[in-house]
Amino acid sequence: MILTCHLLTGAALAARTANPWLGAFLAIFSHYLLDFLPHRDYPIDSIRAKQWKNSARDFAKVILDLAAGLLLIFFFSENSIKIYLIALLSAGIDFTSLLHFVRPQNKLLAWHRMLHQKVSFFENKKIPLFWRIFSQAFVIITALLFL
Repeated sequence: MILTCHLLTGAALAARTANPWLGAFLAIFSHYLLDFLPHRDYPIDSIRAKQWKNSARDFAKVILDLAAGLLLIFFFSENSIKIYLIALLSAGIDFTSLLHFVRPQNKLLAWHRMLHQKVSFFENKKIPLFWRIFSQAFVIITALLFL
């Protein structure tokens, strides 16, 4: 899933959960649940290949995705610090995968990357692009309704 989906889902859970610890737990759990759904990610091949000289475009994609999610939270939520922290926690799971590309020898990051890949069950399955995009659009719209 793109970061915007994770950010908005985490924000919606934070907005609808009185207990911030429960909201944080649900946000982390939701990350893996959303990654289980068929979805389309944008390529970050230069980062994966550690071609740092060519990675500016890939980092720009990640930053724009993060900014889009945060802007939507800003416009559709009550803008409490709890909402932003839990939203960032939800999306932060993907940051550990990014760290794994930088530090592949780290055993904890390698273990998490393997777990993350197993959860993304439909990633290499032949599912039409329409359904991959639809699942993310549905998540975004649903999360916005709960903010």
